[in-house]
Amino acid sequence: MTQTKVNIVTVTYNQEDIIAQTIDALLAQKTNFDFEIIIGEDCSTDNTLKIVQEYQRKHQGKIRIITSDMNVGIEENYLRCYKACQAKYVAICDGDDYWIDPLKLQKQVDFFEKHSDFGLLGTMIKYYDERTHEFVKGKSIDQDYVEYSFDSLFIENPLTSSSVIFRRDLLEQFLTLYQKFKVELNGFIDYSLWMYFASKMKVAELNDVTTVCRLSDTNISRNKDFKKSWQYRKRNYKHYKFFNSFVKGIDRKTKNKAAHNRAVWYYRLTAVNADVEVSEELLSIFKSNKDYVRYCLFRILLKFPKLHPMASFYEKVRAKFLTLTNYRDNKKAFYAY
Repeated sequence: MTQTKVNIVTVTYNQEDIIAQTIDALLAQKTNFDFEIIIGEDCSTDNTLKIVQEYQRKHQGKIRIITSDMNVGIEENYLRCYKACQAKYVAICDGDDYWIDPLKLQKQVDFFEKHSDFGLLGTMIKYYDERTHEFVKGKSIDQDYVEYSFDSLFIENPLTSSSVIFRRDLLEQFLTLYQKFKVELNGFIDYSLWMYFASKMKVAELNDVTTVCRLSDTNISRNKDFKKSWQYRKRNYKHYKFFNSFVKGIDRKTKNKAAHNRAVWYYRLTAVNADVEVSEELLSIFKSNKDYVRYCLFRILLKFPKLHPMASFYEKVRAKFLTLTNYRDNKKAFYAY
């Protein structure tokens, strides 16, 4: 019997309308090796379980379902799927996303086989906006692949979970770390994995668009419920602080930039949720970075949180100004050349 080389982890909950598209895309992968799909079905209240069971019946030995009689939540759902992985490599495709390149896995495994010093590999993606029913192009690069250092990942996460594949031995190392620091790492989903992997091996993204990520209000990271959204973002902030102290040798400039990015991302949610502890940290970050506009805005929001649209308007205007400034500077550089 040929040994399975890749486990594909797919977690799903109440996705009866879209889960078939995801599974069909996984089964359409063309590889010269065996792969197995592990589906973490979190006790859906719709027909999701029946659908994945029918796929399992039709594709014996290709699909394994992990479920239970009660909802366990997204973290435990991922954990039980990760613990069930036995292949050399582990890929992720969430139940609300899907792959569009039938050679995705083959390309990524070929890359790993040629580059033994890389531990995590993503790809380019595009988005499908369910509100407008339009596809939105993601970022692009002008080389075969781009490599990310731990420092760059620490500052900002460019990777999308449904596009990545990684070495299972790194995953096992992380799970050991997770058991040791369960309080600090509680609620992990993906970014903690990326930071840990990048602290051990090289990380890269291929210049191939292989994955479609759905944009909807049900996405955990895009939830419009400020309380639920902050629960998710605060966990990310907690994990960032953990790796800030866990990984040695991060230079001061990188730490400052990473801290300021977090403050920019989180200050509106922090104010709306009246999180005093984090608010004090973010105020200090803005002040030390001489970001006095945001510092003053944040102070106002802490007293009048309903004014958060004012801060959002500032961020939009600032982003447009920076875009125009970069365009003007690039144009000058082009003509100067």
